[in-house]
Amino acid sequence: LIRGVQRRNDYGGTIGGPMQKNRWFIFGAYEFLNFRQDGNNATVTVPTSSGLQSLLSMAADPEAQKLLSVLPTATNATGSITVNGNSIPTGQAVLFSPFFVREHDAQVNSDYKFAAHQISARFLFSNQSTIYPVTTPQVQFNQPGTNNNRKVTLTDSWIISPRFVNDLRLSYSRFLQQIATPAKYDSYNTYVLRDLNGLTIGPNDTQRNLQNEYQVVDNQTFQLDRHTLKWGAEYRHYIAPSFFLSRSHGEYDYSMTQLLVNDLVPDNVGNTLRGAGSGLFSQNQDSLYWFVQDDFKVMPRLTLNLGLRYEYNSDFASSKTQALNAISNVPGV
Repeated sequence: LIRGVQRRNDYGGTIGGPMQKNRWFIFGAYEFLNFRQDGNNATVTVPTSSGLQSLLSMAADPEAQKLLSVLPTATNATGSITVNGNSIPTGQAVLFSPFFVREHDAQVNSDYKFAAHQISARFLFSNQSTIYPVTTPQVQFNQPGTNNNRKVTLTDSWIISPRFVNDLRLSYSRFLQQIATPAKYDSYNTYVLRDLNGLTIGPNDTQRNLQNEYQVVDNQTFQLDRHTLKWGAEYRHYIAPSFFLSRSHGEYDYSMTQLLVNDLVPDNVGNTLRGAGSGLFSQNQDSLYWFVQDDFKVMPRLTLNLGLRYEYNSDFASSKTQALNAISNVPGV
């Protein structure tokens, strides 16, 4: 890919037609999107290749050496920092982060007429993969992202009589969003080196949201003289575990690179933080809705709408567990 160039390829097609004249119809569609461009760039102050080798040789232990080993390097020296009495050459480097989106979308519809029933089926499919760059663009820490959607719906519109219609819908949908650091680098901490102009190295937090939704809806319509009466109910059940723990990799802020080399405690305490506890949270939930409605045609140009609706949503399954965090509000704890 030539730097600064944006490429977008979008392909798709549709197909459909009657499988049985005046009774059964099927339609399908598919689309593929491939988008790529150079992402944002960042100019950073980093050690030269020889400077990095000096830092690695002075590392106090394997953990410090591991964290230092992912530092990018500059081609030419334009300055220096002092570490344990040694001059470490530094320079400027321009880092680019690639950005892409690949997405597959598909849809299939089927409608079938059987006696007094109009039966419809729908299937929706979407798969998207992308990349989420970190603060200082580095391939090893950029996070692959996934956004997936699925939905299946079955409906039956039943004309019981010329004045009475029943509409039933069953559906299942699934949504998944995942942003994760590559497994090989998931154990690395995020750190800031102030003597390198606030250079930030390391991964962002991992996030995962999954939602499975099951739905049943039944509505009925009855025509009585000047009244159109409607009533119905809906039930939804959610299975939705999620994961997010802020600063799960830890954020360590050093005023000098020397502190990291010697594996000492970061001295910028206010900006040195690490998430604790579990990032798991269950959003499992049940919902129930019902309504009654009367559309009263008072006169040809005036219709009066009267109705009543009730909605119930249960608390998330993990709400009680989350309440335990209230202890953090107690002074001295």
